[in-house]
Formats: sequence, C-alpha cells, structure tokens
Amino acid sequence: MTLDSLLNTLRSSLVSPREGIRIVMGWRLSLQDSILALGLTAVVSAGLISLVVGTLPPNMDPVSAAMLTNPIYLALMQFVGLGMIALCLHLLGRVFKGHGTLPEAVALMAWLEAVLILLSVAQSVIVFLFPPLGLILVPLGLMISLWLITNYVAELHGFTSLPLTLFGVIGAFLAAGIVMVFVFFFAFALGILHVPG
Repeated sequence: MTLDSLLNTLRSSLVSPREGIRIVMGWRLSLQDSILALGLTAVVSAGLISLVVGTLPPNMDPVSAAMLTNPIYLALMQFVGLGMIALCLHLLGRVFKGHGTLPEAVALMAWLEAVLILLSVAQSVIVFLFPPLGLILVPLGLMISLWLITNYVAELHGFTSLPLTLFGVIGAFLAAGIVMVFVFFFAFALGILHVPG
C-alpha cells in the first residue's frame, strides 16, 4: 500500500463513496488490524479536539469538562464510541440480511473517521480564513458525513435502498450513544474514570 494508492482511495471515497469503501474492504484487514486503525484515528481525533477546544464555558458540568480537557479520556471516548457504532452497524447487517463482517465494519469506521478528520481540518482552515463560510460549511459537513456513511454501509452490507440505510445508520448511532452513556456513567461511578478535584 503506497501513498498514491491511499490518496486515490481517499479521492474515490469522496467522489464515489461506494467504490472507495469497496477498495478499503478489499484490503481484507483482520479484526486486530481494523481495531488498531480505529484506535489510531481515535487518538488523532482526540488530539485535534484538544487543540481546538479552547476555553470551556464556566457552567459546564464537571464530567463533560473532564472529558474535553483530558486527551486520554477523549481518545478513550472516541475509541469506545466508534467501536460501538461499528458493532451496531454490524448487527444492523445481521438483522437485515447484510453480508458485511465485523472486521469490515470496524475498518469502515476507521476509514470514515480518517476521511472526516481530513475534511474537518480543511473545514477549520477555511472557516479560520473566511469566518462567514462557517454558516454554510458546518451543515454541509454534516450532510457530507451522513452521505458518506450511508453509502459506506450500503456497500458494506449490499443494501440497495439508501433512505432505508440512512434510517438504519441513525438507529445504530442512537443505540451506540445510549450504550456509551451507560459505559461512561458506570466508569465514573465505579472510579475507573474520575473527575479531577
């Protein structure tokens, strides 16, 4: 795998999402390699968030403040969240007779996160140079994210209906969010994670 092939895959992933994610799945990453890639994207994403989080609002609750100001917590939250979404997307495929595997679902989330990181960096640079464009780029970025993951998941499981796939993706995100809330609630309650005094 060369830099040129990665750049070509990135271009395909944006221009023709189903073709791009087909290339990624064609790499046949093992579950271990996919989890490693997911972990790397979580760390990079957490690092970028830490750089841009800035001054926190004074009325923010202690748990949210602890999560946003601690890169380790942020990376852990990103990793668990992405992992939960990948698992929910895999289960979605099992329920609706999709043919994607768990390693492919994890690789999909790792690649999607990498693409979204690059798009976020480009978006941040543009907004920094031309602040008024933020009103357009923020909702546009959300729409692009939904478009990408819907096409990626449709290709992963062989789904033909993009609207139904979108509903399934939203359901997977909601389910993953609920699981994350419980995981981190019990982690703080049991003292595994703690809020600095």
